[in-house]
Order: sequence, then structure tokens, then C-alpha cells
Amino acid sequence: MRIFEIIPERFFSILSAQKKELYVDALMVLRTAFKTELLIRRPELFSMMLDSLEDSFLSADFSEEAMEIGEEGESQDLSGKVHLLLRKLRDCGWIEIEYEPGSFEEIVTVPDYAVAFMDLLYDFPMRGSGSTTATYMRAMRRSKMQGRIRTFSFRLF
Repeated sequence: MRIFEIIPERFFSILSAQKKELYVDALMVLRTAFKTELLIRRPELFSMMLDSLEDSFLSADFSEEAMEIGEEGESQDLSGKVHLLLRKLRDCGWIEIEYEPGSFEEIVTVPDYAVAFMDLLYDFPMRGSGSTTATYMRAMRRSKMQGRIRTFSFRLF
């Protein structure tokens, strides 16, 4: 099966959005929530997002997201910004909203492909967490010693 038959078309759009840092931080909150709880209700996730990212939400402008869905006024207050972020994560395929059996209570679930990408983002070496270049060079040296990497040269003209 091909990767884009599984992953929604807009999945990566949040990683190139103007607020990409906020979205990645939100994904890390989401990842932490699902590492500690098997079942997350939407109001609980809302509270986790708000508690963890309040300062980021205060300075973020969600007018673009609000215009996309036709709710310009909702983007101005803190609560509205969190709702817009969760809606964007849902619309892009990072989360899914289901209903608890026998009730109207919303449950947030994360598709397997989204879990894999959140884990990838979590494990990705960030600036300030050590020398990425040094880590890369050590890996390259180790790989060359083990004969895994071959060097090729091409002549273009």
C-alpha cells in the first residue's frame, strides 16, 4: 500500500503552517496524553492543551483557521483558539472524534499513522539538545566502518 493512500492529503499542512511550532507543541501534548491514558475525552484534552500551551495560545493568531471554517469571532478568545486548534488537528487527520457508546460524549482517538509521526517528531533531535551534526557524523563513521554506506562519484559533463 502507498503512503498517501493511508495518510490524509492535508496531514502535513500543519507542519508548514505559520504556527507550525504551536502545532508541534500541541502534538507533543497529545502524544503525552495518549502515553498516560488509553481513553481521552475531548474536554480533558482541551484542558491539557490549555494548561500546557496557554502562553502560546495567547500570542497566536487563529483568524486564518477561523476564516477557513467561517467562524471569525471564535478565534479571538483563548477557549476559541484551543477549539480551532483541535478542529484543525481533526481536519488534517491527526486526531479523530468518536462518541462513547450509549452517550454523546466525545472521545479523541489518534490514528496509527499519526502516532508513528508524533513518535518521529518526539525522537527527532532538536536544536539545543546536543550537536545534531556530531551525532550524524558519528553515525556516518559507524556505518562506513560496518560497510553499510558506499560512496559513489558521478561525472556530470
